Amino acid sequence: MVLGGGYFPWMQNKSILSETISWLRFPLIVLVVFIHVSYGPDSLKIEDFPAANMVCRNFLQNGIARVAVPLFFFIAGFLYFYKNEWNLPAYSKKVRSRVRTLAIPFLVWTLPVIAYMLLVYKLGVTRSTVCAENDSLWDWMKLAYGVNYGEDSTIAFPLVFQFWFLRDLFIVGLLSPIWHFLLKRAGTFFVAALAVLWFAWRGNQIPGLSTTAIFFFCAGAYFSIHGRDFTKDFSKIGVPALVAYLPLLIANALTQGVPANRWIHCAFICVSIVAVVFAVARGVASGNLRESAFLSGASFFVYAAHAAPYFTSPFSKLISYFYIPASSAELVVVFFAKAAFQILVCLGVYWLLRRWLPWSLRFLTGGR
Repeated sequence: MVLGGGYFPWMQNKSILSETISWLRFPLIVLVVFIHVSYGPDSLKIEDFPAANMVCRNFLQNGIARVAVPLFFFIAGFLYFYKNEWNLPAYSKKVRSRVRTLAIPFLVWTLPVIAYMLLVYKLGVTRSTVCAENDSLWDWMKLAYGVNYGEDSTIAFPLVFQFWFLRDLFIVGLLSPIWHFLLKRAGTFFVAALAVLWFAWRGNQIPGLSTTAIFFFCAGAYFSIHGRDFTKDFSKIGVPALVAYLPLLIANALTQGVPANRWIHCAFICVSIVAVVFAVARGVASGNLRESAFLSGASFFVYAAHAAPYFTSPFSKLISYFYIPASSAELVVVFFAKAAFQILVCLGVYWLLRRWLPWSLRFLTGGR
């Protein structure tokens, strides 16, 4: 039963396309790390440091870095259907592959977090744990998957909170025959409808089916299903996107907390994706940007490990014990230092594992 799609040998820039995707992996993970970096102890409020708040939160965490996750969903959707005869055996193969690359790492990284949380609870290091009263296996499964919404978030985060991306990507991938059917027959209209939904939706996201995941996954899939090279298509509007990038970044930063920011932010994300892909593709084509095989290979490990509580919690407590920033300049320095430290430690651990325990990476990174 053939569903459509196929391989398109006429793609002239397939080497630039693949190299652009490969080069983007690690820089985008660095941006994800920046999104998750904390500022200091709970007693320190970044709002009390206006300059640091503008630089760290408004411009970086809520601005520049926010392109990472949507672009990852976009690339994942493109690759899901790329060079693939879309039929039931192909779908079954894709599901098995995603179990290995998404579901198994999700479980492997979640179990140590559960063990750590129970350990610190039993040792009395903390008076409570999010799982303290969850005794049933079903409760633990819900906690690991993520069904509870944060006080100021529309996303129900899993226990390993950054894995909401893996969860949503896996679920959206399971529904790929639906996306393929709609994109094949009404591609432009369907993507436009998803864009409107993503722009307009203000409520809680369904765990595993966020509007961000569906829209950007399907947007990437549209290019692949219809045999289009998105680096080539984005080059046609790349210059206007670069021109619009800075004004939208500034507008996004200055309107934080204002209702209109939602629309500005969404426009900024879309422009960012085009601008970033265009700039990187140009750099790759000119030979100025070259992929580092080590950094690209370490990307998933850095993503999975950087926010683990048994890593970040002791470090944050240690640095807060010895030093608390007293000015915006100091807070910005600490912010970037913490991000650099997390990335370097993760890279170091990955290097050791790759050298001495390479078999472990089959489970920790899904064999990437």
